[in-house]
Parts: sequence; structure tokens; C-alpha cells
Amino acid sequence: MAEFTIEKRVVISDDPAALAESVAARFVNRLAKLGADGALVHVSLTGGSMGSAVLAAAARHPRRDRVDWPRVHFWWSDERFVARGDDDRNEKQAREALLDAVDIPTANVHTMAASDEGIDLDAAADLYAAELARFPQDDGTPWPSFDICFLGVGPDGHIASLFPD
Repeated sequence: MAEFTIEKRVVISDDPAALAESVAARFVNRLAKLGADGALVHVSLTGGSMGSAVLAAAARHPRRDRVDWPRVHFWWSDERFVARGDDDRNEKQAREALLDAVDIPTANVHTMAASDEGIDLDAAADLYAAELARFPQDDGTPWPSFDICFLGVGPDGHIASLFPD
């Protein structure tokens, strides 16, 4: 498979499974390269069927173990404010697809609060903003610079919980 650069390109696949495999290969290769110099790598995850399929394909990828997983930090571009164990929770899907299969420190998986944790939605958002602020950029921007961002498109056209209209 050809190595992709960071140039923007449209990639067309024969079917969803082929697309997931292609994106997973690119993802694993980029993680390995980005972390090779010892730098932290920040990844923003999405949910949905394709997001989970990509992560599951990454978990099966033969070069998965070339990634320095303790250098990788996972965040979410969107999450549902539901109970921690709810099947609709993007975190649960990501854990089942990839995160539980790799040796990544618990502290590197930055989850959003859940509805069954005794706080309301606004407090949960404030907590996540504070967590993001623990990893400011060199210029002082109060959140990490994301090296890889997964953004799915829902059937109604939403991206990262930003809904049309």
C-alpha cells in the first residue's frame, strides 16, 4: 500500500470495509511516525459505525505494535451525554474497537463525563475544557494541538455533533 503524506486527497474505496482498512493503515503509520521522535501525539476520535470500524481495523493492523502507545493521547471530538456503559457512548465503542486492545496508559484516554456521574451537562463540559487545558500548545492556546482528527458525517449531515440547521 502506498504511503500517504499529509497532502489533502480524496480516497475512494470499493466498500466501507475497504475504506476502514485503508484509513486504519494510514492511521497506524502516522501514529508510528509521529511518535518516533518521542513527542506526544494527540488524537481526536469520533463515533459512529465508520469510526469504530477504522479503530477495529487499526487494532488488527500488523504494524500496530510499532506505535509507541504510551506517547499517544486520545480525546473525543464529540460524545453523547449518556451513562458510562451505554452502547451509544463513543468512548465505549472506541474501547471495544481499539483502546482495550493496546497498551495505553489510562491517563492517556481523556474521556468526557457521563450522565450517571452525578453532574449536569454544563459541568461535564467545564470538566472536559479543564482537561483539555492541561495540554496547552506552545503558544499558550489552552488545548492540545491535535495531530490526527477523525470526523465522521452522520446520515443527517452532522459532523462532531454539529447538526445542520
